[in-house]
Amino acid sequence: MERPALNKAVLIFREIKPMKKSIVIDIASQTGFTLIEMIVGAVIGMIIAGAILMVWMSQEKTYLHETDKTALHTRLRAAIYLLERDLRSAGYMRTCASPPCLSFTSATSSSLSFQTWDDADGNVTTITYQLYSSSTGGGMALGRQKNSATIQPVAYYIEALNFVYLDKQGNVLPAPVSADHLDNINSIEIAIVGRSKDTSLLFSHGAMGFKNMQGNTIFTAPADRYIRKAILTKVYCRNNFPQE
Repeated sequence: MERPALNKAVLIFREIKPMKKSIVIDIASQTGFTLIEMIVGAVIGMIIAGAILMVWMSQEKTYLHETDKTALHTRLRAAIYLLERDLRSAGYMRTCASPPCLSFTSATSSSLSFQTWDDADGNVTTITYQLYSSSTGGGMALGRQKNSATIQPVAYYIEALNFVYLDKQGNVLPAPVSADHLDNINSIEIAIVGRSKDTSLLFSHGAMGFKNMQGNTIFTAPADRYIRKAILTKVYCRNNFPQE
């Protein structure tokens, strides 16, 4: 009599046991990127990256170009400043009793030598300016020499140095100035041509000429990508008294 009750309990347990459900995934119904969409996206990304790179390269070229221009201008201005300062002191000698004093000892179109008083040495000093070949500067450099000491660089990458000498009346004294006319030098026109250390990625030019204040060509630059600049100035030799 108890067996039917047990069978009934088993049947009830089976009825309340949860049924497992099968989950079927329909792959065809899933959404995503197709191969063509991925290729198009990659191409657009490459175009954007290329545009960003082009802008950066352009800015970098402009920065380097302007840096070279500034460095060139600074070198030339420093050279002119030193030349003007020294030339204005040419002929200043505490031991000179009366004019004419010995000022210039040599005056050519590309170099000059003069004497002045050196407070550090307490004696008369001979100063020479000229171009010389410099391995450090990668070419010609403007040099300053004191007496017979080793020439010292004033500015690197200088391609031309030109001097024009004038007397008190403004007449040009032919260079090289003869020894009997050195004391007639009243003023000097200076022209310096320099170039950048490196070639520019934004600048190129054909052959170009540079002139001094007299309108004479002193240097012809070849066609290349260097930045070049010329500075012209005129210095009055206040201590050099012209011969009467």
